[in-house]
Amino acid sequence: MNILISGGSGYLGGNLARLLASEGHRVCLPLRSQSSTVKISDLKDSCAIEKYSSQLDLKKIILNARPEILIHMATSYGRSGESDVDIVKANVLFGISLLEIAENLGYPVKFINTDTCLEANLNSYALSKSQFVDWGRLLSNGDSNNLTFINVKLQQFYGPSDDKTKLPGHIVHSCLANSKSLELTEGTQLRDFIYVDDVLSAYSILVDNIENFEQFTDVELGTGRSITIREFVESVHSMSESSIKLLFGALPFRKNEPEECVADPAVLTSLGWEPKFSLAEGLRQVIEVERSCL
Repeated sequence: MNILISGGSGYLGGNLARLLASEGHRVCLPLRSQSSTVKISDLKDSCAIEKYSSQLDLKKIILNARPEILIHMATSYGRSGESDVDIVKANVLFGISLLEIAENLGYPVKFINTDTCLEANLNSYALSKSQFVDWGRLLSNGDSNNLTFINVKLQQFYGPSDDKTKLPGHIVHSCLANSKSLELTEGTQLRDFIYVDDVLSAYSILVDNIENFEQFTDVELGTGRSITIREFVESVHSMSESSIKLLFGALPFRKNEPEECVADPAVLTSLGWEPKFSLAEGLRQVIEVERSCL
């Protein structure tokens, strides 16, 4: 199938492009002109990597690619000093522009959106993701009926070589670096940690079953099991044989911090998907790769 992935230079988007290309799909990765392709240099022969500098350029790329499926993974977490306006531009307006282009291609398009499991009242990132889903629901239920919107509510994923500003990467990097100490909250929050390969296999299952979805569908993506953040941190600490001192309770909880985030992966399991990696197996792979990079 013809598949277009936004955010293809990112961690999740790049890895998904590798998987889908290896499965025989024709994959197009539209990237902003300033985006680095260092992390996806190996994809230049298996994927169409196209740079754009304007909305018109992006539209031309999408028209030429003629995607049957558009997987939206581009996002701004707001961790690099972005303003609220920047976050809205990245997480709402850019997504709407993709939806409008897809809706007007003249044939049915399946739009797979990568959403968060976080509640909208947590921060600007979570709010912007929720607002975009509302737009997806509105446009997919419009008059054209050309658009199917599949909303993937992704839990806390982790994997080797991921961004160290995210919680799992930060914990692994800190433990392997054997810094003096690591300040943490009490760590009682329950989270559904899922290994990246299980995330990618779930997207592959969605692609294989893409014709079975209604105009708008929520799909929860996680293991369906939650553990405390403290348990995750202590597992990394033990498996990495780190000497860092864990200072639980040194940091306050975020305002509106949810006590538990856990998926109900019923939609995916009905399609034959199940997570393959236990927490120990996933962390073993992450620690092995990260240690080799030190």
